[in-house]
Amino acid sequence: MNGKEWTELETRPGFNLANTVIGAPFARDLARFYAELLDWPVGVDGDDGDWIILRNPDGGPGLSFQTEEGFKAPTWPPASGHQQMMMHLDIGVAGGTGELEAAVARAVELGATSALHQPQRHVRVMLDPAGHPFCFYRSVTDEVGGKLSERVSGTKIGVRTRGQKRGQETVTEPGTQQGEDDNRP
Repeated sequence: MNGKEWTELETRPGFNLANTVIGAPFARDLARFYAELLDWPVGVDGDDGDWIILRNPDGGPGLSFQTEEGFKAPTWPPASGHQQMMMHLDIGVAGGTGELEAAVARAVELGATSALHQPQRHVRVMLDPAGHPFCFYRSVTDEVGGKLSERVSGTKIGVRTRGQKRGQETVTEPGTQQGEDDNRP
């Protein structure tokens, strides 16, 4: 906040994450893919098809798509000198490995491809029709034994208790009970 501390008498601006915006060579085509995949309705469709918003039916942030002239798909896995991924979507899939494979099949049916490089056992890296990587992962609750869990590398699981900072995690190898229960990318 540039050194400024808010007092109780001052009004803080209110923030709300509304959408994640994804660039594409053709916004309408990529929006159609994600609308079908996620079963989300189109909230706004610009007249020219260069700006599309998908609404999250659960009320959370949506996805927006904009046409970008000269769009270059990111490279997965990252490679020096190639377009880098700026972000990716993590999409939870409820259930076990069978449901994860069914999600992959559905995405492929809609136009995605499965990435050749798959760095994690309970995660499937996919490429959407515009080439953006996105991940399917076996969805589990964010609370594991009262601890907030997150993956800290491609092969290890880090668990932070509330209030711990990044780097203070207890790291566990996959295959242990804790690693088996935490399947977030």
